[in-house]
Amino acid sequence: MNKLKSVIVELLESEIELSNRMGTPIVKPSQRNELKKKLQIALMEDINEALSEVAGFVIVGETADGVVLAVEPKSLAKRVSLSVIPIQFEVKIKNLDYDTEFEIDDFEAIESAKEKAKTEKAKVKAEQIIYDTKRRKEEKEARIAELAKLEAERE
Repeated sequence: MNKLKSVIVELLESEIELSNRMGTPIVKPSQRNELKKKLQIALMEDINEALSEVAGFVIVGETADGVVLAVEPKSLAKRVSLSVIPIQFEVKIKNLDYDTEFEIDDFEAIESAKEKAKTEKAKVKAEQIIYDTKRRKEEKEARIAELAKLEAERE
């Protein structure tokens, strides 16, 4: 990731021009667009370099949506005609009032809550399976006892 690293180092040292949007300072759109383009190209070149020797690697390129990577897993190629998986990397430069730490913490909290809910759901399901298995066993034993009683009464 040397190319991306050099663009970030360059950004750290560059003079940022500000503009104002509805009272909020933002990076001047022309500079932001130029930076986005540099980041996308650096990302694309680093991906190309990192994956150049990987078998199954198909294409890396730039589109209006960002950098795209296309891979063709061998397992898909054997089963379906549309066997290339497109992966998109989008570079987005946020406004200066974007609270990075809050957004990261918020995302982690949401993901943690989802995982906790998933774990709880699996626990409830496991408990239900145990309960159902026990109930079926008891019903089976009751039926066997009832059949034994009926058979004893017949004799």
